[in-house]
Amino acid sequence: MFIFNTETHDATLIKNGTDAHFGWINGVAVDDGDRLFVSDGKMHRVLIFDPQHKVEGQVVEGLVDPVGLAIDNENRLLYVVDEQQDQVLVYDADTLKPLRRIGKATTPATKHSYTNPGDFAAPTNVALDSDQNVYVTDTLNSRVEIFDADGNFITTFGKAGDGPGFLFKPKGIAVDCDGHIWVADEYQDRVQVFNREGQLLTYIGDTHANAPGQFKALVGIAIDKQNRVFTTEQYPGRMQMFRYITDAEADAERTRRQTELAKAAEARQKAATPPAAETPAQKPATPPDQKDNPAPKPQGT
Repeated sequence: MFIFNTETHDATLIKNGTDAHFGWINGVAVDDGDRLFVSDGKMHRVLIFDPQHKVEGQVVEGLVDPVGLAIDNENRLLYVVDEQQDQVLVYDADTLKPLRRIGKATTPATKHSYTNPGDFAAPTNVALDSDQNVYVTDTLNSRVEIFDADGNFITTFGKAGDGPGFLFKPKGIAVDCDGHIWVADEYQDRVQVFNREGQLLTYIGDTHANAPGQFKALVGIAIDKQNRVFTTEQYPGRMQMFRYITDAEADAERTRRQTELAKAAEARQKAATPPAAETPAQKPATPPDQKDNPAPKPQGT
């Protein structure tokens, strides 16, 4: 596992077989104490590392194929998506004890077949918003499902299809500070940004390519506290970083530009207006009483 410093571009490693034992890493998450959580589908567990990247614990109870992870720092909850069980498992982030499950339990006969709202078919990833609502990519149903902090179903959005505004087996998901939902679609190699009603706001990527801003086998997405958006791709084996412009920043920039345009328009109007014609100066008029009674001349002594 690589740990990159995006400022210095330095990298450190958690080495397989030396620092820990990995089988198939699927997801990572970091809590507010800098503990690192790593899901491993082949080992059927989530490993927990301390801030010095030493193993301090693991979650194994109830897990079959853990993939996406998310941590609710406020309520101290660890969310683990289990693709093979078609469920999201919720644990106490400190004691690591299981608390509940979201979604109907699957059986060999019903595996990856549920379509009812609130259930999943091969879910992949999970994210939280500032109110601790839970967002899950329901991959085989080509949709996003939303739950409250207690695991109660709220709503869902997404239509299967090819093109902006449609989803086709989405995988990665993240929520920005303004509540916009970023979805990484592997089959379309496109990042799409939606509001909570499922309205497409914008998207990144329109072809399967290695060029900057394009994707190939796009799987993961995350947003940090500095509003940087990170995406991961399998085939190029790379991570790309984007900068999200927040609503507040966009509003401030819009106001600045409108002010500049108004000033420029005022300056053009002044330049196009001819100056007023100058009138010759006139001597002050003599008061009527002075015309009839001129002032007496001074007399010498």
